[in-house]
Amino acid sequence: MKKALNLQCPYSVFLDTDTFIYSFNTKNQIEYNVLFASMSALFDDTSVGSEIKEIYTISINKLTNSNEPFDSDVGKTIDCIIGNFFADKEKSIIYLCDNTDRKQSKRNLKFERWYQQSIMKKSLTKIDRTINIDDENTHITSLIYHNENPFKSSLEQGYYEVIDTLSDKDLK
Repeated sequence: MKKALNLQCPYSVFLDTDTFIYSFNTKNQIEYNVLFASMSALFDDTSVGSEIKEIYTISINKLTNSNEPFDSDVGKTIDCIIGNFFADKEKSIIYLCDNTDRKQSKRNLKFERWYQQSIMKKSLTKIDRTINIDDENTHITSLIYHNENPFKSSLEQGYYEVIDTLSDKDLK
């Protein structure tokens, strides 16, 4: 069931209470959704796995197949949704740039631009790591958490352990 959220965003935001997927439509009738999926299992085998319960990955999807002219309100709305997500200071995000189409560097630049311009930047810490498999396979990752997250030391420790483990594996 979709529920309208009372967020101060350029576009009206809805939350599907069954799937926990946020969605919004632009002035050009382009539909987007923002999904936060639990990634706590990724940390189960780390030395701090029992402490890390509120870590998610983020997926931002344009659902409409038509091209949309640049719309700065899309980024502002996504920033607003992420701000709502971080209202719970114990939540954190681990981000992995999709590299299946070799556009991970562009995605990373866009993600970095969002972070630098975010209204949340002063409240968040972002740590970046790259996993280099070979000359053609690179995985760009980030960990983002609220500065007041009581588990921030454990989050960092677990993140480094996960990256070290993944760096030792063949991710092709």
